[in-house]
This record gives sequence, structure tokens and C-alpha cells, in this order.
Amino acid sequence: MKTELILAWLSYAFLLTVAVEGAVTLIFTRQKVFLLYNLCCNALTNPLLNVVGLALAYKMQGFDAKLYYTAGELIVLFAEAALYAFFDNKRHSKKYYFCLSLLTNAASLAVGVLFSRF
Repeated sequence: MKTELILAWLSYAFLLTVAVEGAVTLIFTRQKVFLLYNLCCNALTNPLLNVVGLALAYKMQGFDAKLYYTAGELIVLFAEAALYAFFDNKRHSKKYYFCLSLLTNAASLAVGVLFSRF
């Protein structure tokens, strides 16, 4: 795969993730500052997860790649919950940040799976 194509795909995945998760974040929190937190979380986690996902898809086939990618998604889930708490100075409970991270990541994963079919 050409470098330009990989960078275009990574950019597309990042922008789609930020848009979907931003909408869910705004609905869940009703606070615009969380949009910035979400952008920061995704800037730290999304490129790494997608590069690893591409490498796994290239090196592995089927179940193994999906298993490792799922593990990566779980790591991102907990990492983003911790990042939300850090950015927000822990003004809410751990459960709040975990639920926010779960909702945003579930929504972006669902949209990503849907769009990857096209």
C-alpha cells in the first residue's frame, strides 16, 4: 500500500472518529469543554491504534488480528477514561469517565465497522 494512501486512510479514520465521538460526547456531557478533551484523547490514542490495526491486518489474517485489535480497543477504552479524568481534574466519578469512554468508543467502533464495509 502506498504511503499517501495509508496517510489518507489514517486521516479519514481520525476525522470520522473525532466527529462521531464528538457528537456523542456533546450529547452525554452537554459541556463544550469535553469536545476539547475528546480531541486530545483521540490525538493520543487513535493514530497508534490505527497504525497497529493496519500492521495486524497486513501480518495476520482473520481471528488473530481481530483478537489483538479488540484488546487494543479495550486498552484505549481505559486509557481514554483515565485521560478524561485527568483533563477534567477528576470533577466526576470514575464511573462517569468510564461510561463516557465506553459510549464514545462503542459509537465510533460501530460507525467504523459500518464504513469499512464500503
